[in-house]
Amino acid sequence: SKEGKGGDLNVNLVNLGNIYKRMGKDEIALRYYKNSIPKSITAENHRALSQTYLDIAEMVWKLNRSDSTIFYAQNALQLAQDANIIPTVVNASYLLSSVYESINKARAFDYLKMAWVAKDSILSIDKVKNFQKVEFNEQLRQQEIKQAEQAYQNRVKVYVMASVLVVFFVV
Repeated sequence: SKEGKGGDLNVNLVNLGNIYKRMGKDEIALRYYKNSIPKSITAENHRALSQTYLDIAEMVWKLNRSDSTIFYAQNALQLAQDANIIPTVVNASYLLSSVYESINKARAFDYLKMAWVAKDSILSIDKVKNFQKVEFNEQLRQQEIKQAEQAYQNRVKVYVMASVLVVFFVV
């Protein structure tokens, strides 16, 4: 996000929206979210903007406003795809799938598949990270074994040298 271009105001408006949302004051929360949109655009904060669109979509979905839900969820999805924000892609796709379930089954299924693919990519990333972590831990373990072997060999050398010196001074 670009500093000095509405970034702080954007965050404050979103935070106020979140507070009112938790308080169950959805209409006030919606107002703060909607007021944050131009600030997010100015600040080029795609993550906040896509999440704000998704928050609005979820709230208007609870109010049975299908057209508005589709509008905001599609905006959230598009921004999230463009900025590679996978969790928002998953959530927006699931929401769109739910909205289209009663309107257009084929489209609902398309969004559901999109959510599955995005969720699978998150799981794949996690699997790669876990594999890398296991591999790294194994490399550390191998280094520790080598260090322990080296320390043992050094102790043996010291004992041999001490024994030789003792024998030398005794003789």
